[in-house]
Amino acid sequence: QGETQLRSIALAIYGSTSAENQWIIDGVNTTNVIKGFQGKNINTEFIQEVEVKTGGYQAEYGRNTGGVVNVITKSGGNEFHGDVFGYYNNKSMRSDIKHVSTAQFSQTGDVGYGTITDADTRKDYGADVGGYFVKDRIWFFGAYDRLDQNTTYFPLDGARANTRFPLDFKADTYSGKLTFNVMQGTSIVATLFADPQTNSGAINTPRGFNPNTYSGKRKLGGTDWAGRVNQLFGSFGIFTAQYGQLNEQFSTLPNGLDVIQFRDRTVNPLVSSGGFGSVFGPTVNNKSKRDQAGGALTLYMGPNEIKLGGDYQKDNTTGSTFYTG
Repeated sequence: QGETQLRSIALAIYGSTSAENQWIIDGVNTTNVIKGFQGKNINTEFIQEVEVKTGGYQAEYGRNTGGVVNVITKSGGNEFHGDVFGYYNNKSMRSDIKHVSTAQFSQTGDVGYGTITDADTRKDYGADVGGYFVKDRIWFFGAYDRLDQNTTYFPLDGARANTRFPLDFKADTYSGKLTFNVMQGTSIVATLFADPQTNSGAINTPRGFNPNTYSGKRKLGGTDWAGRVNQLFGSFGIFTAQYGQLNEQFSTLPNGLDVIQFRDRTVNPLVSSGGFGSVFGPTVNNKSKRDQAGGALTLYMGPNEIKLGGDYQKDNTTGSTFYTG
């Protein structure tokens, strides 16, 4: 139902695939720029509220044919509050999984090609704190989360079938929010959240015996930010204006950059030797940025509500394709 970059789930809403939804965090459209799936990894401990819109939503939630997942992160207040959290799991904490390999397209057993995760140890821990710098005037919230995940997987076919290979994930996720009540009815909110992650080990499916054909590092995520102004006009209406920016990357750095790859196509499946070979920019070596601005005026007239607004969005992606050697 869609790609996940191994950091989220492929969530289908109202019959649409995960690549047709829109993902919003604190007003920032964090939908993946290139392919449209969930583009941000944020710890649930940072989240105050999640709203899922499945249909019939307002005009400002455009650019999608599926659902809208709208996330609001925690804020500070006139009291100090905080949390310390930690999660741990590994293979011994779950039941054994039996895989039955069969021929491709036989429609029996499990699968006859691809890869299977064999062992997975995950450590996820962090803390958050919120409070005030000046009571009733300036509030703050900050959070940090560290993820260490050690995975072992094995190919089901090819020259390295059933051989275990390590793939490790390390991420430093953080979030911050500053709320400034300038005067009665006027507030300014600044938000920052980031999800940098590095994958290392067998980032490519092993098809040969030289580690240079499959080993390397992959960097994901980025830092996003937004600034918002809210102006309340008594019970008559409210005006909101916001500017934000999304930054993300999916960069691949193979080991043995100076080693040429060779492929033996006289056997099936093929066998690779030498180096990593092709790194295709549009799919595995790219960076993206989205600048977005918008404003809306909501007026309340008796039992009626009138809302006027508009937004602007500019997406930019750069990819680099190269061959090792």
